Parts: sequence; C-alpha cells; structure tokens
Amino acid sequence: MKNNISIWAFIAIFFIAGISIFFTLNWSGHSEIKSSVSDSWWTADIKAKTGAIGPVATDDKFPDPITNASKRVTKKFFWIKVSPWHSPISPEKFRWYHTWTDFEITPAENDLPVKVYSICSWPLLMKRLAAWYWGVAVQKCKLTGKVVTVTYWHLKLDSIIPIRKQEMKAWQELWVLWKWFSAETWGERKHLHLGIHFWDSINIKWYVDTKAELEDWMDVSSLLSK
Repeated sequence: MKNNISIWAFIAIFFIAGISIFFTLNWSGHSEIKSSVSDSWWTADIKAKTGAIGPVATDDKFPDPITNASKRVTKKFFWIKVSPWHSPISPEKFRWYHTWTDFEITPAENDLPVKVYSICSWPLLMKRLAAWYWGVAVQKCKLTGKVVTVTYWHLKLDSIIPIRKQEMKAWQELWVLWKWFSAETWGERKHLHLGIHFWDSINIKWYVDTKAELEDWMDVSSLLSK
C-alpha cells in the first residue's frame, strides 16, 4: 500500500514539474505573450499609478548597481543566447537572447545580505512582487543622453524602503538580494538581474527571439566602471 502511494506521489510530482517547465518555456520564448504581459500589466500599471511622467533626471556617470559589478558578470550577459540544452546556468528554464545583465554573487555572500544601489537620481516608479522575478523595483532615468527605464529584479521586497514617487539618489543604498535557492526565489540562484530599456515604457521581456530586437535595450556592462 505504501509503495503504491509513493509511486503515485512520484508520478504527480513529475507531471506537475513537466507542466511547469512546458508553460515556462513557451511563455519565455513567445513574443506575443511577452508583449501582451508587458503592455497590459506593466505599462498599464505604471500609467495608472504615475500618470504623465515628468522631466527625467540626467546622470553623466553610471554608478555601479552592486560592488565589483564588472567582475560579477560571468554567466548571463547581454545578448547571450540560451536554451535548456545550452546555458551557463543549470538547470536552465528559459531560452532565446538575454536582454539583461546578470550580476552573480561570491560563495562568501551566499548567506549574507548583498546590497543593491540606485544607478540614477529619479523617484521610484514602482515596486512589487512578481512570479519568477521576486522583488522588482523600477526607475526612469536619463543615461548617456537617452531616456531609459531601469528595472532591478530578484530583490527582497521588504528591503525596498523608498515608496512610489520618493526621490532616490544615484548610488543610494536601496535593496538587498533574496536568499540563495530559497522558497523566496522560487529555487533560483541569488543574483541581480538588471535591465535598461529604451523609451519610457516598462518592458519585462528578459528574452527576445532575434538579435534585432535587442536594439530596444542597453548593454548594461558597457556602462560599468572597470
């Protein structure tokens, strides 16, 4: 009897895992779905909450979002193409071209709070908890003469102290990353996922189908201090 229960439990877990992977892969690789989520959820949300966006702050210098930033870009950099069968991360859930830059932590930081800093002077536009992304914070900035939207992912939500519309300064200590491979991170590794999107709309496409689509994003690593 116990053996039968164990077998059925294993089958149920295997089935649920398979369904989760299937929908994750299709969501991350399908442009129409990603666009729909971006337009209907994020963009509508930011317009409803902030209304018309005022003048953007101008920063001539790009402060690093995390200490030793350039040395932390070791796995998923801007434009890398990944799939469950070819990736520097194992296991890999997603596929296509990476629009963002990942900043890894060191082994010594596994159980320590890792601080994340604002890269520009501009009020916080939005913060929330999202599946796969964990804590998310969004700013609008002007960097290298271009209007951009900056999004910080994988943060501990209750560490995001500023409230919406509260002014933040460049290199202001704002957040900490969530725990390594915990329930808080959906079993993911501890790292900072940072994206800079051109234009004034929030876009959550962390992967796109073609290299041509990468023109809508800025290569974060090109702005880091060496």
